[in-house]
Amino acid sequence: MSYLERCIVAGIRNGWDVSWFVKEEWNGDQLLEVRWGLEGGLDVSKYAKKEFNWRQMAEIRSGIKQGLDVSVYAKKEFDWEEMVKRKRIRPHRPELQIFPRR
Repeated sequence: MSYLERCIVAGIRNGWDVSWFVKEEWNGDQLLEVRWGLEGGLDVSKYAKKEFNWRQMAEIRSGIKQGLDVSVYAKKEFDWEEMVKRKRIRPHRPELQIFPRR
């Protein structure tokens, strides 16, 4: 049984929307990011896109888990390192900034 087939079986058993596994032709790492998001009950629609590599997907998934507005950095033109930088700035969570905006 392939990893994709195992993900689908696990998804059916756990009540996940398994259509995410077959919407794109994922590589193994991307498939894993989609699976982890579904396992965590996250909205994978924000990063389950072929245009993102697995590292970008991981950064977006991490931001979703933290409750961040990932639309600030979930852009294909940002590599994963740029996403990390933009996540740290956190303009999308003003309450986390050291100096409040005026």
